[in-house]
Amino acid sequence: MKVKRDVSEAEFREAMGPISEALSDYASAVTALGSDNGHLPASASKGMDELAEQQQWSTADWLEPSRNAHSFGGLLLHSIAEHLSALAAVIGGSAVGPTYAHYAHVRVIIESVPIAAWLLDPTISAKKRIQRSIVYRLDGFTYLKRNTSIPGARQSAAKAYQRFQRYTTCNKWALTWRTCGDETMPQRAHGFSRIALGIEDLDRDDALWSFASSTFHGSSWALLQIDPRHITHNGAMDPTGATVGLGADQLSLSAMAILCWRGVHAVVGARLDD
Repeated sequence: MKVKRDVSEAEFREAMGPISEALSDYASAVTALGSDNGHLPASASKGMDELAEQQQWSTADWLEPSRNAHSFGGLLLHSIAEHLSALAAVIGGSAVGPTYAHYAHVRVIIESVPIAAWLLDPTISAKKRIQRSIVYRLDGFTYLKRNTSIPGARQSAAKAYQRFQRYTTCNKWALTWRTCGDETMPQRAHGFSRIALGIEDLDRDDALWSFASSTFHGSSWALLQIDPRHITHNGAMDPTGATVGLGADQLSLSAMAILCWRGVHAVVGARLDD
């Protein structure tokens, strides 16, 4: 039977070294995707076909809608890879903890993976991808228009909405601040569990499914693959279902790393298929 024990900082770094290096190497490989062809889709790909045919969706307000839509997904993937690399650095080199610091990077990954996969989805049409990119942009402007502390924020958001309104009117698409056509933003935390863990029905109320829910659910799933005794099960009314204790624990950090890697890998799969 394995017993937990306190170890020195040097022992802990040595134990976490391999997984930290693996995450860092993978993140480097992800950021290199497409660098040999100007970050364009492969010549014989659905993405390149969409770029070649984007003129049918172009207007004076938006000349390259397909290229921009792919760029949004690609930039999100690059950002996620950077956070995966930063997570590796915190796990493998933090002089204190990590007890809390790694959650900043974990949260960005959990919230960004569903959106990047949604934007890069290789099964949708060019029209759908452009509509999703509009919803994605308007989601950011929604928060901007609420920020009364920034001079001109509301006006900037309103101008952006008007430009998208002119564009969607030309294409006869319905538009609101939250929707374009029948597209809406994916649910971030719940969506991550679907994408990273492959679980379609989590039997959870989306309204209760928060960042913490997804983090702890994902950590629990990863830990169950290693040692089920590490999990503390909560009551049926607790939306997280199970929790993982906070701390600089090799098993917990390894599970968190696996969780984040699975999410990033799913987006890479969408990017390559596209």
